[in-house]
Amino acid sequence: MKVKVRFLPVGRQAEVDQGVCLLDAARLAEVDLNGDCGGRGSCGQCRVLAGAGLTPLTALEKKRLSPLEVGQGVRL
Repeated sequence: MKVKVRFLPVGRQAEVDQGVCLLDAARLAEVDLNGDCGGRGSCGQCRVLAGAGLTPLTALEKKRLSPLEVGQGVRL
């Protein structure tokens, strides 16, 4: 299944397979995101506001994100 990932405010997007990491989607859309951990979500730098179609929170996201951030749709 393919999903569209839009990067705002730059207005770029990429169509990727469901489950592709956000850092890879950003590279396809030619959006520069800092990802010291290579897209594993362990550094906590690439926090994003995410919409629908999300996978469950990872153990790292549960550890690094506050309940408020999770409620607002923030993901790593």
